[in-house]
Amino acid sequence: MFYSETYKTHWWGPPRIASRALMAIPTKLGFTDNKDGHSLTVINPEWDVVYPIRNPYSRAVSWWNLRHNDRENLLKGTHISFEEFVKNPENEYFHIQPGRPWEPINTIERNNLKVRNIIRYEHLVDDLLEIDFVKENFQILSEQLFLIKYQQRDAYRREYIDITNNPVCSFYTQELADIVWENKKIEFLHGDYQRDSWKYLL
Repeated sequence: MFYSETYKTHWWGPPRIASRALMAIPTKLGFTDNKDGHSLTVINPEWDVVYPIRNPYSRAVSWWNLRHNDRENLLKGTHISFEEFVKNPENEYFHIQPGRPWEPINTIERNNLKVRNIIRYEHLVDDLLEIDFVKENFQILSEQLFLIKYQQRDAYRREYIDITNNPVCSFYTQELADIVWENKKIEFLHGDYQRDSWKYLL
C-alpha cells in the first residue's frame, strides 16, 4: 500500500490484480511505501483512493495458480485441480469477503472514502492514463507504462506449470462459473463484469 500527501491519495494493491506490476507507478511518483503489502490502510480519510479490479473469474484462476498450481506444489505433492479449489468454500479467494482484509469495496464504504480512479486489470495502461497525476507525468512514467503493458502478464508465470498458459475460459464449466459468481457477486457487480463473461476470457 502506498500513499502520497502531495496527491492526497492512497494507492492500494489487493492481491492477484497486477499489484506488483502497478507499484512501479506510485514508486516513481514518490509515494510513500507503507510496507504493509496488500493492506488497505487508510492514512487520512479525507484523501482519495486508487485501486485495481479484475474479473473474478480470472482472479480465481490466478489465486489457484499462486497457491496450488506452481512447481513447488508439484514437488511437494500439494497440487490440487482448479475444480477442487473452486469447490472448497474455504479457499483463499472466497475467504476475502466484505469486512475482511484485502476487500476494498467495504473498506471504502466504511471509511466514506472518495474513489479517485479504478484501474481495470483488463485495461491497465488505458485506466492508468485516466489518472490525472499519471497523465501529467507521462514522460517520466513512459518506461513503467511500457513494461506494464507488454510484460506484466508474463513476469510472474515462470514458476507455474504449463497449464497456466491455457485460456481462462478453459478452466471453467458452467457449474464452476456459478460457484464463483455466487461467492464473489459483490466484485462482479462492483466492476460491472457479466455473469457469462468467463466464456470469453483468454
